[in-house]
Amino acid sequence: MTIPAISGVPTAVTAFVGAAQQGPTDLPVAVASGMVFTETFGSAVTPLSVAVSQFFNNSGEQALIVRVGTSTVAGDDDVSAPELERSARGLWALSSAAFNLLCIPSYAFGPDSDISARTRRAAVALCRRRRAFFVADPLSAWTTAAAVVTGSEGLDSAAWGLGHDDHAAVYWPRLLVVSPAGGATWSCAPSGALAGVMARTDRRRGVWKSPAGPDGELRGVTALSVIIDDDEQAVLTSAGVNALRAFPGRGLVVWGARTLAGNDRAASDWKYIPVRRLSLYIEASIVEGTRWAASEPNGAAMWAELRRLVSTFLDGLHRAGAFPGPTPREAYFVKCDAQTTTAADIAAGQTHVVVGFAPVKPAEFVVLEVTVKTARPDDE
Repeated sequence: MTIPAISGVPTAVTAFVGAAQQGPTDLPVAVASGMVFTETFGSAVTPLSVAVSQFFNNSGEQALIVRVGTSTVAGDDDVSAPELERSARGLWALSSAAFNLLCIPSYAFGPDSDISARTRRAAVALCRRRRAFFVADPLSAWTTAAAVVTGSEGLDSAAWGLGHDDHAAVYWPRLLVVSPAGGATWSCAPSGALAGVMARTDRRRGVWKSPAGPDGELRGVTALSVIIDDDEQAVLTSAGVNALRAFPGRGLVVWGARTLAGNDRAASDWKYIPVRRLSLYIEASIVEGTRWAASEPNGAAMWAELRRLVSTFLDGLHRAGAFPGPTPREAYFVKCDAQTTTAADIAAGQTHVVVGFAPVKPAEFVVLEVTVKTARPDDE
């Protein structure tokens, strides 16, 4: 059997879940432009349509749209979350979909229309299952930096509900955009624009590059709802919140790249968005590129082939600039042998590939364990 090399999976397919004027419900629909979105889901201006427009304005290319009924994203209203999950409705319509980023705009415009803490928690849980990343929107109650960090509805409140999760990030403040009808200015949450910035950065520089700084230009945005200074940004950054800034001569830019696990009190390997997203990319690419192993005997010969394939894949990333170590030995390692895969694993049809990579400093490795499905002994 000829075994193909491991190819990288997409990194910026963005799923949007929200309310729209028309179109199929509880079904992921691929959309490649704002025009296609309008043709499918209608021309009515909703938080979902604005978020999708901002995604494409900022060079996003691949979107999955799930249209839902009001307040049924994850059981916010009279439908329980388990019922929705079992029926693959709402957010759970993405349970079998391939996506990398997730955005859930509010259901309607207004100060009291935020999605619930339950929906945010469900979104992160789904992202963990699907090796994806949740771009969370700030609460409308966050009108100052102090409100974000220490307010009664701030990061540590039940109203927020996410805690310090490494599969999610939040950006503040909100964006101001001109209404499609002209004249009026809309206040909108930033997740759609940020997903577009991530997609643009991935394509130009790689998923390992921070979607911030000079590469983090916000396009199609008139202004920010709040202008913050350096001191306020320092407060936000230390809490793991990414600032959106307005600088003379630079325009509006993203000025932070931390996950919600990136607060200064934590010591997480997943403090930074590009490190977390790079790890998800590596894991998903290995799993997808080793499906052939499901029909092969689980033993030393297959382990050697897995080591070779994964090492070749990581070497390509190293040469592309994903790891700063000057040599492969200082940039990554791969283990797959009798120490990583026990007799019990073999009986269960599993092989464990342990991967380490140094995304920031060559001496500091982030370690992943990727489980590859293999043939059970009685299947061989």
